[in-house]
Amino acid sequence: FSDGLKFNESYYWLVLSKQTNLSSDYFGTLNLNVASEFTLASRTEDEFHLYDVYNPSYRHGGLVRVIHKGWWTPGSRLKDELNEYKYIRRADLDGLTLNLSLV
Repeated sequence: FSDGLKFNESYYWLVLSKQTNLSSDYFGTLNLNVASEFTLASRTEDEFHLYDVYNPSYRHGGLVRVIHKGWWTPGSRLKDELNEYKYIRRADLDGLTLNLSLV
């Protein structure tokens, strides 16, 4: 499904859901990477809980991360709890082996 979709930083994804118990396994087949801009919005009545969803390395067997990033309500508007630069927040690659070539 996701091979033809663009999950890099060029595209911003907002996925709306009524489910409140989505685990990281739910997104495991998506070709997400450390640069992905993928936000899950889970609705509970008039409140949306927002989650930052990414994978440190889909191609190398990385595990999907689902991080609570804030919420939105009609009265209080957007409350974003993530205040670090995206790549600093996502720097922990969780033991993934990197392939490098030096010239």
